[in-house]
Amino acid sequence: MESMTPRERVMIGYFLAGVWREWENSYYQYKSGLFDSSEFEPRMGRWRSQMATPATQLQWCNQHQWFALDFMEEVDRIVRASGDWPCGE
Repeated sequence: MESMTPRERVMIGYFLAGVWREWENSYYQYKSGLFDSSEFEPRMGRWRSQMATPATQLQWCNQHQWFALDFMEEVDRIVRASGDWPCGE
C-alpha cells in the first residue's frame, strides 16, 4: 500500500467498506437463520483469507468502528487469529 497514491488508498478504503458491509449483511442473515452453516462456512473461509494481509488488516483498523459490535468482534477475532493485532490498543 506504500506505493499507492492517497487517492488510491481512499478508493481501496471505500471498496473494502462496501465488501465489509456485505459481509455484515451475510453475518446477520446467518444469525437470523436465513443461511445454514453449509452456506455460511465457505464465506467465513473467504473472510479469513482476505483478512490475512497486513494492508487489509490496517484498513479494517481504520474502519471497524463503523460496524455493529458483534460483527466487528467476529472480524476482529479473524484478524487476531492471523497474527499480531495491528490496531494498537
